[in-house]
Amino acid sequence: MEYHAYYEKVKTTLRDLPAISCTLDCWTSPFNQAFLGVTGHWICEKTWIMHDIMLGFEPLDGPHTSENLASAFITLLDNLGLGAKLFTITTDNASNMEKMAELLQAHSQQDNGWYVTIRYSLSAMIYCPYMHYCRSFEATRRIPCVGHVINLAVQEIIKKGFLS
Repeated sequence: MEYHAYYEKVKTTLRDLPAISCTLDCWTSPFNQAFLGVTGHWICEKTWIMHDIMLGFEPLDGPHTSENLASAFITLLDNLGLGAKLFTITTDNASNMEKMAELLQAHSQQDNGWYVTIRYSLSAMIYCPYMHYCRSFEATRRIPCVGHVINLAVQEIIKKGFLS
């Protein structure tokens, strides 16, 4: 399937979702080009089946700064019409990701169409029991990746084990 046809199919699929959660990770190529990978996750209201989709592998304009990450992520969400549907993001524990979440929160509080659309459906209550109170993306809805935490802990244990 041609890229543009696939992209439109993805947008159509995402259009009716009440909420979406995203995982984000950064990568730099051997040629020093930085990228932001974004995967979307949701549960189908009718079947209760979890779905995942690669939303983007966005080139960054420079290094992995919080501003560059936020800019790329906001642009991607805007292009897909997902800004007001963003429920959580899962990232590594780097300080740039924490700051990016704060920048997303600030962006969502502006008058830019990102205000959470209130949906009184079962799925909205599953995604966010207090959805009717959520008017914007909150930085506290950034979830550090437990796999990343475990990996860092094990690496530290191994390193200290070799040093002793």
